Amino acid sequence: MRKLTISGTLAAMTLTAAPAFVAANTFVDDHVGLEVHDGQLVTGWYTGRDGGLLGFEPSQVFHQHFGQGGQDGLVDWGTNSGPGTFNTPSSVGVNLLGPLHKWDGSTFVALSPDTQETLTASFGPTSATSDEGFVAGVASGVRDEVSHPSSTGNWGRHHNHFLFSLNGADVSETGDSGIYFIQTEWFNSSTDPSVELATAANPVWMVFGLNVSNEQLLAGANYVQTNVVPEPASLALLGLGAASMLIRRRRTLADA
Repeated sequence: MRKLTISGTLAAMTLTAAPAFVAANTFVDDHVGLEVHDGQLVTGWYTGRDGGLLGFEPSQVFHQHFGQGGQDGLVDWGTNSGPGTFNTPSSVGVNLLGPLHKWDGSTFVALSPDTQETLTASFGPTSATSDEGFVAGVASGVRDEVSHPSSTGNWGRHHNHFLFSLNGADVSETGDSGIYFIQTEWFNSSTDPSVELATAANPVWMVFGLNVSNEQLLAGANYVQTNVVPEPASLALLGLGAASMLIRRRRTLADA
């Protein structure tokens, strides 16, 4: 496989994204924040904690290095939400919406799962690996009276950790280098049809750095924010497609 060389163009890219996005990627919080606004599941980040979660800033782009925490080829990402965010019993998870993309020196290109790297998302023993299109993802339960019987103040909260792992690349410190992203969809599901669920609001882009500097990774994330994330009008159209995928995923869960 051809090694990726991060070009000077990307490394020196001007950060033109909105201030909230740039601030979100200063690693104030390595968790994907989850809130429900007008019945929709919205992703973002929190500026801090003081006996709770402070300063939610919506965001559709998150980034982190592979090997964060000393694990080659892995990203340990957490989720965070306040008590009562989700109805119970339900789960929160992430679907993969397309192939893994990689920076080729001038832009991000889609990688063929048959011949290039892929990405695996996992919650505990369950996992899903990226392909050409939609892949039903993985989920974990929202805290409730069953999972946290003595912690009533945490019911309706989703605070969990999941892994993204890179397949098909030499992830050692002296191996391949690159910047990757994949488009995802966060969802809220339940096997109880009477539970009111949050619908997926917008796609979310997860950006990963492999053996690159913080500056290069941030430049790549800002490139995704500026050039890949659609304008609001386009997101409305994407929402229609996400709704159909959500229906398909629910049917899959119901048949399981």
